[in-house]
Amino acid sequence: MNLVRPVVVGAVLLLLMPLTVVSQSTGPGEQPPPLDREMLFVLGNIEYVLLHELAHVLIGDLDIPVIGPEENAADYIATATLIRADLFDESRAARAREFLHATANGLATSWDFSVNAGQEIQYWDSHSLTIQRFYQIICLIYGSNPERFAQLPARVGMPEGRATRCPGEFARAERSLRWLLENYGRKPGDPEGAGIQVEYERAPTRTSQRVADELQASGIIDNTIRRLRERFTIREPFQITFRRCGQPQAAWIPSDRQLVICYELLDNYFALGRTRSATNRQTIFDEPD
Repeated sequence: MNLVRPVVVGAVLLLLMPLTVVSQSTGPGEQPPPLDREMLFVLGNIEYVLLHELAHVLIGDLDIPVIGPEENAADYIATATLIRADLFDESRAARAREFLHATANGLATSWDFSVNAGQEIQYWDSHSLTIQRFYQIICLIYGSNPERFAQLPARVGMPEGRATRCPGEFARAERSLRWLLENYGRKPGDPEGAGIQVEYERAPTRTSQRVADELQASGIIDNTIRRLRERFTIREPFQITFRRCGQPQAAWIPSDRQLVICYELLDNYFALGRTRSATNRQTIFDEPD
């Protein structure tokens, strides 16, 4: 399993965009229902994990060439998708930004916790360090709109020399994603592709059951699957499984055709979202209406 520590936009990004929460009780253009801060934090991090792992599915199934670590490519796809949700549905854009901010907060808070606990830093891991992933997201958010997020680099302690490169990094991410969609996206007349099933095994705790219930009520998973199948031809069926694993992980397992999200990860995000660090970091992204 790959341990989860918690590249165009333009018209073509509509092919990939709609992976944000759509309540089953709301219609197109309607605002999603409000969430309390803790649940917003949890669902935002889970959605990012889902997008990240689905990027692995596409890269492997469609044999997409990737220069550099695949984990970084998956992060860039997930981040760009959430940054530009406004291109799909303006009513969902604010929620998508909230979810991406929750992910950044989760990564930074997780890093703070591990450092304070004296945990060993796994420099050999295939993922970038958690704090590096945090700054990568911050850079892409800032680079997507330097005027709107002008104060963001200073708020997180990003040096000006790094921040000045962020618009170019976001532009390269956009171009990469355009190439991906133009060369591997589903074309008119292409087959619908294989099915994707979702299974929720019995949750081991009341917290994980609560989060699983909220996931199903919000429509995150179903909406993501529907849009993925509309935009790409999945060659072989696979299953998204929520189950007990013994560790807070999520991973795409190609040999089993299974994308596993562990209930322990749901519990972990819920606990992390209740910490003072996660609450305080929300102020990083305060922005005017």
